Amino acid sequence: MDDRKRSSLKEALFETVQGQIDNGSPPETKETYERLLLTGHTREQALRLIASVLLAEMNMVMQSRKPYSEERYVKALQRLP
Repeated sequence: MDDRKRSSLKEALFETVQGQIDNGSPPETKETYERLLLTGHTREQALRLIASVLLAEMNMVMQSRKPYSEERYVKALQRLP
């Protein structure tokens, strides 16, 4: 993947995560974001960590052809440092 595509993907993931935080859906995204900030992560680091969980869930859906699982996503968020 070239740098431009990587940058676009990062931006899209960050926008999605920010939307989840702003909309409170799922509420665990905002809770995780706030927890990460309280434990010393920067805004960028917190968004990057949450985006990595979102990307992993997206990959799971695409590779396994199983539907999105909010439960699985939330559990992964809770495992972040």
